Amino acid sequence: EDAVAEPSESATDDVKAGVTPSESLPSISVDSTVVAALSAALAVVALARSIGLSSILRDGLVVSPGNDPYYFRYFQSELLAQSDGAADLGMFATVGEQTGARPLAHALNWWLAELVGPDTVAAWAPVLAAVILGAVVYLIAVELTADRRIGIAAVLLFGLTPIHATLTQLGFLDHNPYQHLWLGVLTLALVWLADDLRDRLKADRSGLAHARNPRSWAVAGLLAGAVAATAHAWGGSPLTFVPVAAYLAVRALADVRRGVSALPANAPALGGLAAGAGLATSSIAKIPFSLRLPFDTARSRPPKTAIRTSKLARQRAEPGASSKRTRMDNKSEGATGSWWKQQYCLLQFAS
Repeated sequence: EDAVAEPSESATDDVKAGVTPSESLPSISVDSTVVAALSAALAVVALARSIGLSSILRDGLVVSPGNDPYYFRYFQSELLAQSDGAADLGMFATVGEQTGARPLAHALNWWLAELVGPDTVAAWAPVLAAVILGAVVYLIAVELTADRRIGIAAVLLFGLTPIHATLTQLGFLDHNPYQHLWLGVLTLALVWLADDLRDRLKADRSGLAHARNPRSWAVAGLLAGAVAATAHAWGGSPLTFVPVAAYLAVRALADVRRGVSALPANAPALGGLAAGAGLATSSIAKIPFSLRLPFDTARSRPPKTAIRTSKLARQRAEPGASSKRTRMDNKSEGATGSWWKQQYCLLQFAS
């Protein structure tokens, strides 16, 4: 069976009848061979990141392969001690104040730990994020080439990329898994919008068909979420948006050069980026700390006023703690990773 996606007979009839692809109901077909090949490729992604299984999962403990993950595990433990369970959504409004950077990464580490436990998150969250990103890579490749074989090959190459396998290996709880995942989603959204515009320009040079397509705005919503998530998942997120801005500038010039109105042609992409920027910077998105869901998932923990041996907790308990330095400078985080490992261990012994 040819792996290149071919238009169905019903889709051809729709075009002849003047019905656009977005207005017709697509038939959903699943190729078992493609599903099996993609599953095997994603399994390779997971296996490449689980090579050190025996050295990381030891005696019922998760021993992170490096110092930096303990920075995130430390704040994960601190947030778990402060929250009243997964329903305590008010925690999302305070994470940034406590961590100083990458609030989404810390918030996800805390919230997932409330659901499945901190050790499970510390061990498997990086691997799971890499597998999901592998699926995103497949979608990007197929969208660009319309060839599922290239998509599966792209997943295999991605899965065996040494630097990414290292940064998302088992137990390496850092900002990289979340950062790379949302960057992939952002790229997928931009690729889909560009591909949809290219297809619709064959029949409408004004670009209005693309701007009026409901799917374009649905993908623009996905783009907005990816932009906001990227901004809060990585401390250096502005570096991500520089090439995106350059891409849109070149894209607009190219549209004008070929006689296409740049505004409607790029309206969904611009709208998604603007909405994402608004979500990332808006203080309205903060949830009041007192907000609770009407169900209780709280677990038994030491009282919040319990004395802890960590330096951070001692500073909070002292008068005038708000004016003191209660977190490490993010620039020196890597060089002082052993400090975070020590504080994490002290926190575990104290609780």
